[in-house]
Amino acid sequence: MKNLIKYVTIALLSIAIFSCDGEDGAIGPQGPQGPQGDQGQQGLQGDPGAPGDPGTANVIYSDWIEHGFGNSPVGSSAAGFDIEAPEITNDILNNGVVLIYGRRAVLSDGEIETTFYQLPYTFYGSLDVEFRYRIQPPTDDSNGAIRIQVKKLDDTDLNADAVLISAYRYVIIPGGQSNTGKSISNYKKMSYEEIANLFDLQ
Repeated sequence: MKNLIKYVTIALLSIAIFSCDGEDGAIGPQGPQGPQGDQGQQGLQGDPGAPGDPGTANVIYSDWIEHGFGNSPVGSSAAGFDIEAPEITNDILNNGVVLIYGRRAVLSDGEIETTFYQLPYTFYGSLDVEFRYRIQPPTDDSNGAIRIQVKKLDDTDLNADAVLISAYRYVIIPGGQSNTGKSISNYKKMSYEEIANLFDLQ
C-alpha cells in the first residue's frame, strides 16, 4: 500500500512540473553599460631596427689635382695628361655618373677669386681654348683613369692658355635610387657649388 501511494505521488508531481513548462518569452531590453575598466600598462617599445641605406652618401670625390700639362709655354695646339681614378669601375660607367670640374684662381684687387667649371668647357672670344676629358675604363691590367685634354681652337700654340684651369677634381655618383630624387641628367646640369652643397664636398 505504501509503495502505491509513493508511485502515485511521483506521477502527480511529474504531471505538475511538465504542465508548468510554457513557451520561451521575448528577449528583454539590454541593460545599461557598465563602468570602463582600468587602462592596462603600456607595452615595451619595439626595436627601431637598423638605419636605412645612406642613398647618395657613398659619393666619391678626389682632392684638387694640379694640372699636368707641363711648364708654360706649351709649344703646341693641344696637350693632355692622365689622372688615375681607381674608383671608376664598369658598374659606375654603366649605372652611375662621373663629373669632372676645373678650378681657376685669379688675383683681383688684392684678393684671390676662384671660379669653378664643369668639363667640357670652352673659353671663347680672344682665347678660343677648349678643355675636355675622356674616361679610360678599367682593364685587367690597369685602373680606370681620366684623360684631361686642352686644345687651342685656332690651332695656334697654347702657351699659357693651357693653365687657364689649373686644378681638377672628379666626383663619382654611383647608380641606384638616390635620396635626392635627382637623375644623372640633373647632376650634369648643376653647378659645382650646387653639387658641393648637395654632397657636402670638402
